[in-house]
Amino acid sequence: MLEPFTAASGDRAKTPGLSFFFAATFFITWLLLLPAALALLELIPGPAQRFALPAVLATLAPLSAAVLAARSEATGIGPIFRQRLAGCIGAGWYLVALAMFPAIYVAGTGAFALLGGHAPAWFYPPRNGQDIAAMFVVSFAEEPAWRGFALPRIQRRYGALKGSLLLGLAWGLYLASKSIVLGAMEASSAGTSGLVVLLSIANVVAASVVFCWLYNRTRGSLIIAILAHVGACLNNPYHALPGNLTPFVVYTVAIAAAAFALVLGDRTVWRQWHVL
Repeated sequence: MLEPFTAASGDRAKTPGLSFFFAATFFITWLLLLPAALALLELIPGPAQRFALPAVLATLAPLSAAVLAARSEATGIGPIFRQRLAGCIGAGWYLVALAMFPAIYVAGTGAFALLGGHAPAWFYPPRNGQDIAAMFVVSFAEEPAWRGFALPRIQRRYGALKGSLLLGLAWGLYLASKSIVLGAMEASSAGTSGLVVLLSIANVVAASVVFCWLYNRTRGSLIIAILAHVGACLNNPYHALPGNLTPFVVYTVAIAAAAFALVLGDRTVWRQWHVL
């Protein structure tokens, strides 16, 4: 197993673009979602669907913010896309990344069944071509921002565990903003239910810890983070909503349990990023 990815202690406080990144991410996101939101609230005339394009383009907000933040640091966009590897990673890590989140859900479903619960479906693959396209577009658009840019910087400031939790909260709030507006535009309760929104944020916060572990264990491999995001879309119980909440609850609990196990079972990753 590779040694975890770390930074020199002298670099820990050097995160000048981090605040700018988060501010720009939410500013761009809400700016693009605003026309549709105003139409949904009937504050401007016409159907919200005519503003679907800018709302969908909010997917690119984190990447756009990361590029702007990198320019503000005078580092350019190159380091965002460059894999931070001090040597090669084994081929097994690619399989681990792709299979990790699908396996977490399957394991969670199995545990739920053993505890006497009525087991939901074991697999929720992409349902159509739009889902397949979104799986790749979102993964390649988001991961260079959340893991490629933000994670190394937030770890320097707060440490790996606290940093991954804070990053997960920001990531979850960003996704919640999108799902509320896009879900309302599709007249779907899957994205607009308050319970689902809170559950989704908890899901993403826990997943952020798992992503952090994968990223650090592969010495900062952006490709591994992208593959993990693709894998999460290959078996996504969110597709069971709005009709069946159970699979998504099981998935969220399973990810939280996996995150907890990684924190307790592999303390080296979190200790080497400890910030006093």
